Amino acid sequence: MPKLNTPNIPPASPVPPVQQHVQAEEKPKSKTHLAKWAIVCMSLALAGIALYLFFVQPESSSNTLGNSDLGFTLTPEFKSCLTEKLGEAQAQKLVEQIQLSRSVPKSLQFVVDACKQTNSSPGASALPSVSPTASSQPGVVGIPFGPFHFGENKAGNDYADPLTSAFSGSFIYLDNGSSSQADTLLKAAKDNGHRIVVSTGKSYPCTYWNGSTFNSTLFVSDTEALLPTVVKYWPATVVGLQLLNEPHDPQPECKPGIPVKYLYDSVKQIRSYLSSNYESSHPGISKMYIGFDAPPTYFEDGLKGDSARSSTDGTINLAMIQWTPRKGGGATATEKAIAWAAPQKAAAARMGMRLNYSVNTRDASLAETLEVNKWECQQTDALEVWWYNWSDKGGTNAVSHGFEGTLADWQTVRDICSQH
Repeated sequence: MPKLNTPNIPPASPVPPVQQHVQAEEKPKSKTHLAKWAIVCMSLALAGIALYLFFVQPESSSNTLGNSDLGFTLTPEFKSCLTEKLGEAQAQKLVEQIQLSRSVPKSLQFVVDACKQTNSSPGASALPSVSPTASSQPGVVGIPFGPFHFGENKAGNDYADPLTSAFSGSFIYLDNGSSSQADTLLKAAKDNGHRIVVSTGKSYPCTYWNGSTFNSTLFVSDTEALLPTVVKYWPATVVGLQLLNEPHDPQPECKPGIPVKYLYDSVKQIRSYLSSNYESSHPGISKMYIGFDAPPTYFEDGLKGDSARSSTDGTINLAMIQWTPRKGGGATATEKAIAWAAPQKAAAARMGMRLNYSVNTRDASLAETLEVNKWECQQTDALEVWWYNWSDKGGTNAVSHGFEGTLADWQTVRDICSQH
């Protein structure tokens, strides 16, 4: 085989082993250094942001609590207004809640609206909202909850009941009594931290209605007689007025129901009295919640087609939904309550009304009462949630004795109410 002629090329100098290692590692080492520097820089940037948020942002939020959303600034005057209406402890609690959530709790919107006049921010208003989504009860977190008529005992011993700690509100009928007697009952509610709806005047519809004629003069006079006392406790303790017991379905001696136009005109006069005498000292009180123990559809239907009156102008802005197992269709108590309440809630929303919810335990079992009360506590249009206690299931409303259920039962409901 012939031998190939190849050029005489000297072999390449070999790279020493150590040098090979250095050359092989040099490029990767450069990438590692860049990555480490990038991580360091990012860490420093994040640390700077965290320090800013920690030291700067809280100071800012304490002064401008979400102006773009809330429409007001927490000025010293605003704080002073909150303290005046709620007391120092409750006012501080409200400020802390707003700082944490960057929003106004539904349960305290009424007080915030009343204090907005102390600010110069656009959109500030001294009048309380009657929107179904803006709750009014001040000074207590969530929806006040308790037994109907609790705290009404003239001897003042209702609050001695062991279950009192599970309640945060009630309905109190002042029975057109003396101002000193009313003051005693309202002060007891205040001292026990309860937020209440009250009735002044006589709740018996036949006192003012004979089936064909409504004595508006007497009704307005009786209602206004105790308002000077009630005003002293608004809005921190008294959150609304609920007048007349079931004017849509009165006792047989004065049937049929009272035409809504008479109630509307009477409330107009009551609001005028509040505006003239107390609006300057209690901003927003002329728009306080005033209504009757009757469902929303009664008011909406009663003023339908009335060119002189409106169901949506906020004159009557409070109504009541009372549930028993006989009302509504469904497999469970809650399903029945939802079905019964649906058209009433819709009517209330159309009129901008708030609602007092209750369960009549004369017909409902303890389990049904607890179940439906829990559902009622979650309704954003609720002003208060109550339950009727009929200890003997025969029609005796036990106010200070004979409670069914345990402290834990009612605390569970109260805690649900407190979250809404």
